[in-house]
Formats: sequence, structure tokens, C-alpha cells
Amino acid sequence: MKDEILKLEKAYWSGMENHELEVVTNLTYFPCILASKNGPRKMTEEDFKKVFEQAEGMEMKVNNIDDVKFHNVSEELAVIAYSIELIHKIKDKEIKSKCACSSTWLKSDNAWKCVQHSEADLTSE
Repeated sequence: MKDEILKLEKAYWSGMENHELEVVTNLTYFPCILASKNGPRKMTEEDFKKVFEQAEGMEMKVNNIDDVKFHNVSEELAVIAYSIELIHKIKDKEIKSKCACSSTWLKSDNAWKCVQHSEADLTSE
């Protein structure tokens, strides 16, 4: 199950990188919970689409996913956490960051969907 959930996380990030709204929404259970440096949010699919569209033109690349931790709570519920390196390109300026992410996945109607995702910036050592 760990490999399956990690593959879904990577597909989600690929959808974000390539700005593929359909891919990302198909992997998301709505309403979903997001927690980031902008604070916690409960988002409907409509809210999610608005935020996603606001990022149009921003480039993002996933550099690395490592230090994966996984817990299958049940056959229908799994939690994954990992470190990720990202590169954002905004107005020809590259910004590299590393953060810890966690996601909760629910199997509903025989398909896995992300119900919760959180990100916390990691400090440089």
C-alpha cells in the first residue's frame, strides 16, 4: 500500500508541476483540508479551482521526495509524510525550498483520494 500511496503523491505533485487541474482534482476528496504557511483552510472543489487558477504562470518543479514515513490506518485510510525539495520560478527568479509534507488518503468508491494535506517549511541547517 505504501508504494501505491507514494505513487499517488507523485502523480499529485506532477499535476501541480504541469498545472493539470483535472489530474489534481481527480486525486482530491472535497471538501479537503489544507494547512500551509498561509494557515489552515477547508476548501470546496470550487474554492480549490480558484486558488489553482491563481497560480497560472507560476512554474514549480519537484526536485526530490525523501524520508518517507507511512501508516496504513485501515484498508481505506492511509497517512504519508515526507520531505520534499521544490524549485519555484517567479518572474525569472528561482526560489528553492524544502518542506515536510503530510497527506491523508481515503479509499472511496474503489479510488484513493487525498482528504488532507499539510506543508511546513524546513529551516536550513
